[in-house]
Amino acid sequence: MWTDEVCLLSDVPEAGPQRTYETGFAQLDEWGFRLVRPAFMPIIGPYGSGKSVLIRQLACNLFRMHGWRCLITAFEEKIKPRYVRDLRAHLIGDEDVDPNGELRWTPKHPSQWSSEDIAEADRQIETGFRFLRRKRGSVLDADRLVDRIEYAVRVYGAEVVIIDPVNEIDHQVPKGMSKTDYMGHFMMQLKQLADDYNLLMIVCAHPPKDGTQRRGAKHLYTLADGADTAHYGNKADIGWCVWRPSNDEYAPTYLNIDKLKDHDVMGRPTLAKLTLDRGMGRFAVTKVGYDEVMGEI
Repeated sequence: MWTDEVCLLSDVPEAGPQRTYETGFAQLDEWGFRLVRPAFMPIIGPYGSGKSVLIRQLACNLFRMHGWRCLITAFEEKIKPRYVRDLRAHLIGDEDVDPNGELRWTPKHPSQWSSEDIAEADRQIETGFRFLRRKRGSVLDADRLVDRIEYAVRVYGAEVVIIDPVNEIDHQVPKGMSKTDYMGHFMMQLKQLADDYNLLMIVCAHPPKDGTQRRGAKHLYTLADGADTAHYGNKADIGWCVWRPSNDEYAPTYLNIDKLKDHDVMGRPTLAKLTLDRGMGRFAVTKVGYDEVMGEI
């Protein structure tokens, strides 16, 4: 029993084994990367780097594989048709068993979608996804955002929250507080919410414009490249950075898994190369490992 916030080791109950979860990205799962809940997961990357496609694909994987319901903010794009199109692309496919006896899921090209496929995908979207929009003419500040997330968790059972991007929140820094301290407090609110409700809290953020302009001279992005604060690195349980080092339309996307809080259960930080299938609107992980990927970058 806790006494005045101080305890003996014997007062602390056993936590039990940490449950871990695969992502549905085959090469990352084979590498040993695992998600846990609760977790605070910042994703840093410039505009056009592929963050939104990647994170919606991850959300659909988690719903298909683990049944996790997701709340997604809708700030920059319309829910219909953009979100619906993307989610359908990640939910419509065929399941079969591979030669090793493992269940395998293969996405269908949009040209092969039947009306039944679309209806089933829309049923899954209705079941597994909720959307948070900014009310026209109103302010969506940090306190209002936290309140709406908690509402979605309590009423709709959301287990994954995606704030994409956090830059679109109406951040109102109190007088006398620095933006860095304010962002640290905001992230602690989100971490506390994740802990209270056992959530995977994913926060997408852009780097400052001058950092984006220098990306051609940088080797890779890290959590330290997030705008306004270094707290993305300090507060993260899981930290991803996504970028494309070239403006070439067909250039690959790179993923820096920059932070994993517990290497014993979550795997170790690494780099991955992602290839976008534009016809399918999906990423495939095509290479994993510092040695394998760093030489390309």
